[in-house]
Amino acid sequence: DLQAMDLLNAIPGVVAVVSASGEVIWINEAMTDLTGYTAEELVGSSMLDHLDLEWNPLSLESIAYAMDT
Repeated sequence: DLQAMDLLNAIPGVVAVVSASGEVIWINEAMTDLTGYTAEELVGSSMLDHLDLEWNPLSLESIAYAMDT
């Protein structure tokens, strides 16, 4: 839904829509600003390929929690 994506894009924080299998489906502009990756570079890739466990050691736990709930 285009309106929902417009709303998500307006959020000042980083937002990524990820499938149950971990594939990046959509990112907002804040994600591009933070990471330097374009949507074309991230969409279709595995979210796990972009984790930096030294920078954020709890990222895997966060993903597991999100997938369980």
